[in-house]
Amino acid sequence: MRDDTMLELRDVYKTFNPGTINEKIAMNGLSLKVKRGDFITVIGGNGAGKSTLMNAVTGVFSVDEGRIILDGIDITRLPEYKRAKYFGRVFQDPMMGTAPNMQIEEKEPIRVLITGAHSYIGTSFEKWVSENCPRIQTDTLDLKKTDWEKTDFSGYAVVFHVAGIAHADVSKVTEEQKQLYYQVNTELTARCAEKAKTEGVKQFIFMSSMIVYGESASMKQPRMITRDTPLAPANFYGDSKVRAEEKLRKLDEDSFRVVILRPPMIYGEGSKGNYPLLAKLAGKLPFFPAVKNERSMLYVGNLCKFISLLICREERGIFFPQNREYVCTASLVQQIAKEHGKKIALWKWLVPFVGLLEAMGGKPGGLVKKAFGNMTYEKSMSEYPEEYRVYDFAESVHLAEQCEKNGI
Repeated sequence: MRDDTMLELRDVYKTFNPGTINEKIAMNGLSLKVKRGDFITVIGGNGAGKSTLMNAVTGVFSVDEGRIILDGIDITRLPEYKRAKYFGRVFQDPMMGTAPNMQIEEKEPIRVLITGAHSYIGTSFEKWVSENCPRIQTDTLDLKKTDWEKTDFSGYAVVFHVAGIAHADVSKVTEEQKQLYYQVNTELTARCAEKAKTEGVKQFIFMSSMIVYGESASMKQPRMITRDTPLAPANFYGDSKVRAEEKLRKLDEDSFRVVILRPPMIYGEGSKGNYPLLAKLAGKLPFFPAVKNERSMLYVGNLCKFISLLICREERGIFFPQNREYVCTASLVQQIAKEHGKKIALWKWLVPFVGLLEAMGGKPGGLVKKAFGNMTYEKSMSEYPEEYRVYDFAESVHLAEQCEKNGI
């Protein structure tokens, strides 16, 4: 008798962040058979494992145990790109969903106070939730005002703390300016969190940074951050973030859930830092060194989606969000140029000259390492039960540059 089973899952297990405070058992011995012609609906609330099931089948991430069999062929260890020819996925609007106002059960609005007015991340998140997640209602508070501590936090479930100092040339900072980093990034963060806890806020989200692990490796040396990589800030900026994390972890408890985010370089519409500098180069240069480096990056739209999930799921712990793809600097510049109708040639013969500049050390060497160095998160660190990386690399660059072209 012919077996008409098309897809089968046998005793599949998947746990996110095993052995940590963020551990989530998404699939616990799941077995399933799908026969030809079957029409199946998977129903469940947030965190039930719907997205995890689809992502495991299509190879977005691997399973811990069990087997996935397609038409009699074991595809458990087959990478995502090789499974792509077997599966078609039609996504709902990645931000709104197919029915944005429909819930399995009605839920109360979540009031979020963003501490750090006019910050890039705070402004981006405020705009994103207003368009895509009406359940989250935001207000902002400018901590530069001397009377900010008079603000009543008790009406908020979450404080999203983005106030801080970054993007400085650390080689040109005075001792007085260094102390300002600690006053703002460390002490102000702690004061804000202590006030939030005292006044009954349930969750405190802190924007730390990948910088707590130090600088990127040279262009010839890979550097991958794992869960076992020790913190090793290379300058006072990174150290100020580490000290803030230490103070916040002491406040964490069931009634005050502390979230620490350590994202890599964030880019997107109106972003600051390295991305706009590379975008300028993409608009001016006819060629670029074909250095094959790898960096973790995070598109701001993916970050906003991730933060909204952390809020709605009332998470706690340390998280490492990043895009699915590692990014090569040369490919990024080429992609930006493409969005503006330009072509940039990638020249391999320039690579040795870039290497010589790096070997010189000093400011030239530092700039080369910053642009072409290697630094990535091991990909399993960034997995999450519900997919937050709704924009791939090419689409994210397109969106960022469309806004630039339109003057937004």
